[in-house]
Amino acid sequence: MAMITTGTAAKRLGVTCQTVRRLISAGKLPAILLGGEKRPQARIDERDLDAFVDTHKLGGEPYVDPDILGERTVHLDSAP
Repeated sequence: MAMITTGTAAKRLGVTCQTVRRLISAGKLPAILLGGEKRPQARIDERDLDAFVDTHKLGGEPYVDPDILGERTVHLDSAP
């Protein structure tokens, strides 16, 4: 099981680290939180990231999800 950082996941998804953290907080992307309560560090299993991408494609095009990620954040997901 290869674990990656939010930064690596963000690069692979073409989004910001903040977007990855929001996906984790929303329960859309599984992650393990390490460290203290104030600033835990998330690690994501590469297989979970691959599964997320596979199940959230919209014809290969990203879209904006203002309810979860904010109006200016773009990610791969299915349209509402």
